[in-house]
Amino acid sequence: QGERVPVDNDKLRGGFLGLSLAHNQADILQAVIEGVAYNTRWLLESIQKTVSFNNDALYFSGGAAKSDYWCQLLANVLDYKIARVQQPQYAGARGAAMTAVVAGGYYANLDVAAEQVKTDKCFYPEEDSVRYYQQAYQRFLRHYHKVFSKI
Repeated sequence: QGERVPVDNDKLRGGFLGLSLAHNQADILQAVIEGVAYNTRWLLESIQKTVSFNNDALYFSGGAAKSDYWCQLLANVLDYKIARVQQPQYAGARGAAMTAVVAGGYYANLDVAAEQVKTDKCFYPEEDSVRYYQQAYQRFLRHYHKVFSKI
């Protein structure tokens, strides 16, 4: 289906660079996870160009947030503190409930309701990993601009 964020190109497709017979399933899974993290960083950078963004942490929710590995990888790739919300798999239901209590007048607004959300753990960027992922992310962008922008 292509890509929509942060670029709109329905012809883009995923792929693996440098894949050989020496790679195994774990290597491929790692590449997929890192690719998602790079795309997340790309999106974050696009958002930061248009919106004032002064948070000291990014809050992570959803099923993937249950994984310490995912949280730490995002902290390293994004070079940002990642705060995992408690019971992250229920974030959608929690958001719907907060909207309902604000609409019902129980809370004055969503900011007040959001104060009820607690985190269970924070993940901090690790200097050596940040350096590695900074270089890898730049290769990711160069590859996109070199190959996929011509599609």
